[in-house]
Amino acid sequence: MNSFAHSLKTLLEEQKTDVKTLQKHLGFSSSSSIYKWLKGQTGIRLDTAVKIADFFNCSLDFLLAGKEDYEKEGKYKPCPPFGKHLKKLLDEKGVSQYNIAKNTSIKGAHLYMWLHANRYPQADSAILLANYLGVSLDCLAGRE
Repeated sequence: MNSFAHSLKTLLEEQKTDVKTLQKHLGFSSSSSIYKWLKGQTGIRLDTAVKIADFFNCSLDFLLAGKEDYEKEGKYKPCPPFGKHLKKLLDEKGVSQYNIAKNTSIKGAHLYMWLHANRYPQADSAILLANYLGVSLDCLAGRE
């Protein structure tokens, strides 16, 4: 079981929430994606992970990477548009798209789409990017 599957299962159990309730919150017409996540059969995009983290009031680092205790006092900030926030982070860190593509397994075309086409990374790419930039997943998403 991957970290996301384990964390999601833990949150559902500890907060006594069922899959149907989460499905409704996410606006999904079916619960099949949630069951696939719980079995570790498919990945999740960062924007959907943010919705789940908001629902459970937990960090993305707990949800996606199994880091830290998930409870946090207070609320997380609403996320700005991902591409705009990523550009700001890259500028702050003095990192170029080229350097990320060269030093990670993240493709330059994906970075371009995230920065310019209102697209979101899959969780595994978000984790790689956050680690490369030395920030939390919540910082990467703009939640903190």
